[in-house]
Amino acid sequence: MSKCSIIQDGNELVLSFPYDAGMVADLKSSVPVSDRRYDPTKRVWRVAPSKAAKIQNLCHKYFGELPFVPDVAKSKPVIKQAIIDVRYIGTTKDRGSDERSAYGWYKDGWNVVFFESVLCKWFDAPMHPDEQPTLYSVLSIHRDAADEEIKTGYRRMAIIWHPDRCKEANAQDQFMAIQHAYEVLTKNREKYDAGLAFEMSLRNAPSKNSVYNVLADGYRSPLRSGLIMCEGIEILGVFQVSKIFAWEDIRDNNGRILVVSWPKGADKFQEVWA
Repeated sequence: MSKCSIIQDGNELVLSFPYDAGMVADLKSSVPVSDRRYDPTKRVWRVAPSKAAKIQNLCHKYFGELPFVPDVAKSKPVIKQAIIDVRYIGTTKDRGSDERSAYGWYKDGWNVVFFESVLCKWFDAPMHPDEQPTLYSVLSIHRDAADEEIKTGYRRMAIIWHPDRCKEANAQDQFMAIQHAYEVLTKNREKYDAGLAFEMSLRNAPSKNSVYNVLADGYRSPLRSGLIMCEGIEILGVFQVSKIFAWEDIRDNNGRILVVSWPKGADKFQEVWA
């Protein structure tokens, strides 16, 4: 009878094997934490399909077996659409996958993942080190925003990033950038747009493969919380966002906006209403 088995369960692979300390240690060191999760109830490991070959080789190394691996390429992932209440989003980091990602606090844990390209697309943010954020992305609005939307975006971002409420390390700098963006877009928008268009016409778009290799620092979303309408797949207990449709502020019964920040030295983010 085989000691190891690998079966498919939705968007995940389920790995079962007799306890072996060496294999467990090897599994933890060779498969990123974002791609594995131990299920104590069933005493199995749930692993991302992309690591199928890796866990099969581990079974061979420790038990001399090559268990059958389901052909996950033939089964389409189950894509879900949802409105998620995200209370805090961190900076994108390299987590051993093909693309950097940021974790978000959702359902009392870091249970949602935003890929860097998804966030950059939504906020119209640069994805190359020699590009600067547009003034529109600073205000979290799109380039075709109406004048009233610019004012609304400014008020929203000023509330969220005001140093009296926001305790992020760069709150003061971000607040000044928001004020600058509003001033330019309300007084010299036509001139700014012309310069932006000229700059874009001269720029060669980076290839998809080069983008994530050359960025020096992870991307940080200008909004750190919100009610986000999105789609993605749920894997290993984490919802991986692949597309964002809408992003609204979280408000209380009095209409106040939730402002979240992570003070320096704190072990968790803090929430205030403004």
